[in-house]
Amino acid sequence: MKTRHWMIIAALLVIGVGAASLIGPPSAPTEPSVVADAPAAGPEPAPAASPSELAVVAPLAAGADLGGWTVDGIEGVRDGAISVVLHRDEQRFSLRVALDAPDGPLAPARVGRYAIYYTNGIDGAEAQSLATALQAVIATHPDVEPPPGLGVITVEPLGDGA
Repeated sequence: MKTRHWMIIAALLVIGVGAASLIGPPSAPTEPSVVADAPAAGPEPAPAASPSELAVVAPLAAGADLGGWTVDGIEGVRDGAISVVLHRDEQRFSLRVALDAPDGPLAPARVGRYAIYYTNGIDGAEAQSLATALQAVIATHPDVEPPPGLGVITVEPLGDGA
């Protein structure tokens, strides 16, 4: 009888240990995978312009006037181009300076080895006027060496709306 009693106790111990391993120890509250106040993932911030990048658009700098718009800043090369960021009132607009290429996309303005493009967002005639104003700035020193990373912009063709 004693042997049977010990077998029952041993069986209960095995069952208890097995159940405890399935339940596991009490766990601490888990951390959320995303912190509520963390910034949302998005594009990398534009790099600060280096002296060789600034030389391409000199003497433009933050606060300068370009065609009645104020220069917010000059951004370093990203995706093969330098960006000149402008604002007027509540509008923002960017001009992009890249290398010109005979077989590249048609640029609104060209000077020396450089091509000037612009983003959408303002009237086409005004955008062209600003590209021409930047062209005049670069024309004062069109032979400035291109900074590292400056390249030819590739333009996606517009779809047919389908």
